[in-house]
Amino acid sequence: MSKQQKAQIQFTSFSHSGWQRNNNEDALLVDAKLGIFLLADGMGGHAGGEVASQMACEQVHIALSQQLDITEAVARAHQQILTLGQQQPELHGLGTTLVAAQICADQLQLSWVGDSRIYRYRNGKLQQLSEDHSFVQQLISRGVLTPAEADEHPQRHLLQQALGQLSGKTPKPSFCHEDFQQDDLYLLCSDGVSDVLSEAALVTCLNHQKPLTQDDLELLAQRLLAAVLATDAPDNASGILLQILCGNKPPLWRRWLGR
Repeated sequence: MSKQQKAQIQFTSFSHSGWQRNNNEDALLVDAKLGIFLLADGMGGHAGGEVASQMACEQVHIALSQQLDITEAVARAHQQILTLGQQQPELHGLGTTLVAAQICADQLQLSWVGDSRIYRYRNGKLQQLSEDHSFVQQLISRGVLTPAEADEHPQRHLLQQALGQLSGKTPKPSFCHEDFQQDDLYLLCSDGVSDVLSEAALVTCLNHQKPLTQDDLELLAQRLLAAVLATDAPDNASGILLQILCGNKPPLWRRWLGR
């Protein structure tokens, strides 16, 4: 577990290899000073996945620190991962997903490539903010599959986009801007979490009394990880929890006046 603080948020993280993997190909990177939170889920033979996820986090962090936008940041990281895979045959096939959150004034800028996810928990309700870049998600969007059917589909892990993927196309991240509110709680997670925990299970794990302290946040992260490890946990499972402390509510006098 990591534990740091920033003026507008509290956060913590967790990562576990799961019960059926010997290594952990997930990577996390947090820059509290710049308000940057990154999670990547690597794939590839041998150490390829670990290398790709770590490289993605590091290179995207550098680019965002230089005030580049997320599309350019992802393009740079993708090219570096691709080049490395071509230079080192033992890393052939490496690639990674990425989810990113960046605090900008009273907004949270969210972006993603692949099937790692971003959820928002607000007033007891959970909403998935990201949409998987996957084969089955396309089928869901076209009305061919229901979400329940997609969960059982044999190609549910086939990605349409990933950093380092040999598709001939540079991945383009999807993104959204969140006007966060006081006490909003965000979860960035790899599919090792979302594959084994239903949305109902996530709500149970994230349910809390307000206000939420840093210690409380740590307990929520521990609860999430415990719930994952109570299953067969076939994949690496990682997550970052962010809790908004200072939302964009107007001053009290403005609310009294209806402005």
